[in-house]
Amino acid sequence: FNSTKRFLLFTGLDLQKRIIGGQPCKPTERLYHVELTIRGNFPMFHCGGTLLKNQWILTAGHCWEKGGKITAHLGVHPEINKQSEQTIARHEIFTDAQGNVHDIMLLKLPKPANIQPVPLPKQFCYSHLELQRSDTLQCVDTTVVKCEPGFSDAHQHVFCGKRARVDACPGDSGSGVVYEGKIYGVISTGYCTNQGTQVEFMDVCNNDYIQWINQIIAT
Repeated sequence: FNSTKRFLLFTGLDLQKRIIGGQPCKPTERLYHVELTIRGNFPMFHCGGTLLKNQWILTAGHCWEKGGKITAHLGVHPEINKQSEQTIARHEIFTDAQGNVHDIMLLKLPKPANIQPVPLPKQFCYSHLELQRSDTLQCVDTTVVKCEPGFSDAHQHVFCGKRARVDACPGDSGSGVVYEGKIYGVISTGYCTNQGTQVEFMDVCNNDYIQWINQIIAT
């Protein structure tokens, strides 16, 4: 379906990787955005994340690599709000009853963060969106569209967004999709072009996901 609603996407803050077609976020926007750095016996890479609770970050499952170490950088936007880096103490990736691993993950910080988190939608949950990534946090509007056939693994619960000359790039993965101050999705895939190709988001509104999230962050 095409939605008349437009959503803001946000991406991470890597100096090299930028969302195509974004613009700098306002100083008062997206204070809950988290930059993740993943290091190990592989080339270092970056993801974004969203602070859901003072010790829990929501991101994409593929941002975890076996044997890797994830460092969370909080308060990266605006830069005057930077806080100490924290190494992730625990990760949880959603796996369904059939054993399929989904591209959605929760990370636990060893210490509570002194940043206001973003709330989950509570009722009338409907997939909307928002995105970011640059040396300054990037924001961009996008429109929910029907996902193209074969764009996603069939077992995953996703929705898609598209806008001319806007796309997500490596490093944007895991960043939040926010509408009217609540998180509705997590950036999973994009093609990093300026052709306005589809970007895929894990659907936080899906009942399986939102129940799993609430159960984990309550611990």
